[in-house]
Amino acid sequence: MNNRIYQLTKAPVPNNEWFNEDDIRETSFIGSVADCVYNQPSEERESNIGWFMRYREEVFARDGNKITVLPGAKHAYFKRRYEQFKKYAVQMTLDDFCDSYETWVLQEIIQNKYHIYIYRNGKWQSLDHFIRVVEEGSVFYIGGIVGYRC
Repeated sequence: MNNRIYQLTKAPVPNNEWFNEDDIRETSFIGSVADCVYNQPSEERESNIGWFMRYREEVFARDGNKITVLPGAKHAYFKRRYEQFKKYAVQMTLDDFCDSYETWVLQEIIQNKYHIYIYRNGKWQSLDHFIRVVEEGSVFYIGGIVGYRC
């Protein structure tokens, strides 16, 4: 599976200062989430940003490289998965709870490990975690975009 890591900064960063695959290789991302990382071609930047925004119109407003976290973003982002969680947990038996696969499914509903990641201030975090801790109304700028494979 291939996915992306998006650099988000509080102020615009010149292209030549965007993070790249070397910045990720210096972290524990390889091994704990991904098998490898690779720079995204610059000609694919717009489609990669479009992919980031797809299905997230209720979470972020975009203006070029600038994104704003919208009011109600957390509820909009997690509502469907919350409903999945409730349904799955209610149907779960004690045997299911003792089964590693069934508990893994529940964990993935709560925190999707193999999805989009955010790179901020030299650290990576899942998009799920980012959404949980970000303040609504916050403004960020999209910098580098690195692909990963797991």
